[in-house]
Amino acid sequence: MRQLSEKLEQNALQTEWNGWMRDVLRAFAEVSIRRPDTWKVLAPLAEPVAAVRWLVGQIRRGNTRPPEQPHEETKLYLLAAFCSDNRVFGYHIDTYLHYYRTRNRLWGIVLCQNRSDGERR
Repeated sequence: MRQLSEKLEQNALQTEWNGWMRDVLRAFAEVSIRRPDTWKVLAPLAEPVAAVRWLVGQIRRGNTRPPEQPHEETKLYLLAAFCSDNRVFGYHIDTYLHYYRTRNRLWGIVLCQNRSDGERR
């Protein structure tokens, strides 16, 4: 996550989301992908919908196709899953469809499981 997080942090310096991005990266240190009980720290960080939209836009620009082994991006997917905005959820759908089509079903299951766990509507 280091290279991607550094790039996101650098891009955030030029926006109003600088402090929020630092908080997100700090929270990522507390999150374990293999332990869903740790994911809840991301829920309040998904509240500023505009910030999560900005983040998704940055990821889409940097990664036009999701990587085959999304180790760096997985925590970002988790954060996006807590956001109630449909545009952000569309990012999840696009990512899931990519993994489904490439037969990388493990990551597709992670995306679906998190969305159902993080659903607040």
